[in-house]
Amino acid sequence: MSVREITTVVESKNQGGDSLSFCAKTAAGYDSPGTYYLDDSEPSTENFPWEEQAHGDTAVPIELYMDPPDYVFIGDSIISGAPAHCGFIMGWPATDIESTIEKQFANLSHSTYQNMGLPGDNLPGIWWRMDQDVVGLHPRVVVVEGGLNDIAHGPDITKDQFLAYWEGILNTAISAGIKVIVIPILPWSAGSYDMMMIRDNWNKSLLELVSKYPNADLVDASSYVGKCRPGGPEGNLWDIQDECNADGTHFTAEGHRRIACAIYDRIQYPPPSIESVSFAGISAGDNMAIEGRYFRPTRVASRVFFD
Repeated sequence: MSVREITTVVESKNQGGDSLSFCAKTAAGYDSPGTYYLDDSEPSTENFPWEEQAHGDTAVPIELYMDPPDYVFIGDSIISGAPAHCGFIMGWPATDIESTIEKQFANLSHSTYQNMGLPGDNLPGIWWRMDQDVVGLHPRVVVVEGGLNDIAHGPDITKDQFLAYWEGILNTAISAGIKVIVIPILPWSAGSYDMMMIRDNWNKSLLELVSKYPNADLVDASSYVGKCRPGGPEGNLWDIQDECNADGTHFTAEGHRRIACAIYDRIQYPPPSIESVSFAGISAGDNMAIEGRYFRPTRVASRVFFD
């Protein structure tokens, strides 16, 4: 990855006690980063005129080390935080970290995270970025959201291709020992009737795919942020609730808070699978049908999905 601008000021001292501060960034008229130097003086921390200091045409390499995040969130503009926040991958000016899904989730879970949402990204792009933007960050868990742009903007893909990209994403993370939380295509007020029918069909198949992976789970936040669209199928949650709706596609800070709550609720209280059940001495195998795949536990104790 090429260095575009490093705004961190670094100070070094030699054995004689003289100090040297420097800032590496691209200078006017230069195609690559150079280094501005400041001898025996301490720069101010705000709006310091580095461009007026002595300049060299080489950049001092700086490597920063930190603990890996607990969670990496990867996806499109919804994960990046649009419209209030656009992440820092693109360098766009919109910044409201507190409003994002990631920060709201961190507030609930007391975890660390890295936002790798990229506005406009689609499933092929997310899959392509998995090695660098997820595996390379060594998180414990990755939260992946995507698919809307594949329906909205193309290139047109089939359901088989949609599932193949998701399978690649799942395999990349799990083979690296990273557990996966999948967020399917969310309510979408701007989506047409035909688009939403595709969305429902593909989301259903995605749930079936994810259920085959023991180290993956799907969190559908539709019931947290969605509402029924008149004229759609009975019980649909196609449209975004008014207080959560930013522009028909993206979510407000309240919408992001609710999506974060959906993720947190699922990891705290996962639906347990039934292995053996008995009622008044009658076992589940004694010609007795048990409806439903899961029993939901009451919140009598905190249960964490990931060890």
